Amino acid sequence: MQHHRSAHSTPPRELPFWEQLPQVLLYPLHASVLLASSALALFSLLAALPGLVGTIMLGITWLATYGYGFEVLRRAAHGNPAPPEHPGELLDGGVLRLVALMALCLASVVWCGQLFGPWATLALIVVLFVLHPVWLISLALDGSLRQALNPATAVFTLQRIAGPYAVALLMIAVLQLAALMLFGLAHRGLPAALAWPLSTFGYAMALFTSFRLLGVMVHSYRHALGFQAQGAPAEQRLPSPGERADQALLARVERLQHDGREQTARLLLEQAVRTAAVGEEVHARLHALLAEAPLAQRQAHAGQWLLHRLQQGQTSQALALWRSALAEDPGFTPALADTGEQLVHAALARSQRQLAHDGLRALLQRWPQSPRLAGWALQAALLTADLHGDADGARQLIAQGLASAPEPELSRRLQAALATLPPATS
Repeated sequence: MQHHRSAHSTPPRELPFWEQLPQVLLYPLHASVLLASSALALFSLLAALPGLVGTIMLGITWLATYGYGFEVLRRAAHGNPAPPEHPGELLDGGVLRLVALMALCLASVVWCGQLFGPWATLALIVVLFVLHPVWLISLALDGSLRQALNPATAVFTLQRIAGPYAVALLMIAVLQLAALMLFGLAHRGLPAALAWPLSTFGYAMALFTSFRLLGVMVHSYRHALGFQAQGAPAEQRLPSPGERADQALLARVERLQHDGREQTARLLLEQAVRTAAVGEEVHARLHALLAEAPLAQRQAHAGQWLLHRLQQGQTSQALALWRSALAEDPGFTPALADTGEQLVHAALARSQRQLAHDGLRALLQRWPQSPRLAGWALQAALLTADLHGDADGARQLIAQGLASAPEPELSRRLQAALATLPPATS
């Protein structure tokens, strides 16, 4: 009977955020956290070295501390109570973007102080402090600086979890103040060889506790925030701020279409696509509205949609869209030659050689003066001869490539390809 009950026992109750706060404050006492803090403290001894070397060592210590802290936040946000067993990446993308964000904040504080005086500067510092947990969460979980700085992200977070956010902010303020006091006391009364390790150890402990607090808050309110923890069912996920903006835009378009204002709806979608990172549904709706529009408008949007799909890793869908655009206009190319080359490589990797051939032809037509023309011509010539048996067409493409004065190695390859072709027909 005991075995029967354990086999069908319910999972343990998830503690509410408020009940986890004591555990959060004890988090730095984990062996792994103590070890990481001690290692960073010892490494910070190098920051006491004079000159540029000490500054570089201080920067490395700072990056390593935040790299570990971001990993603490990620684990907690996904419901993993165990601390990281090793430091995070030194060049963590979220940490590097945090450096850029802090530089931007510092510049704004300096600029405000010069133009508006101390009270306005103090107000700005308070605003930045209130917003910085949102930035840390966004940078740690998705690494997007643009998403972190989007005002909608902060508004969405504060609307959903204002109370817990305020408590977390207060606790972070106390932890940071304690770390700053320790730093001041250590560097005032101790030699550098002791002051740097002690202050770094205290700062790391406070920082890791703060990150753990933010991660626990995200996990506890993940449904309200639209965050899907690893292993959580997809249906529990709520829309992100970007998805909510897309839904509001599409609802507005629906109303315009219902009122018979198709052109206004199309212009609204075109503006959104030009000025913001919209989702697949918005692109699909605009594509449908452009069905009767002039070819130039349809192809302009096709280029934008192609780039979106490539950025989202939807390579197969991007190739399908590219094939459709080339069917309408054999001279179609994306706005950038780099994007066209990326599509050619993707098509060849998926054995879609005819699509790669058509795309290369379009690139040659669009950018006849490109320094990469010879390479395109060689690829197009080989595909022309192989797919269509058109030796004369391949020969013309090779001649076009040779006329562009390519590098010696590429010129040699073009000549070698030319030598493999049958003699020209008279």
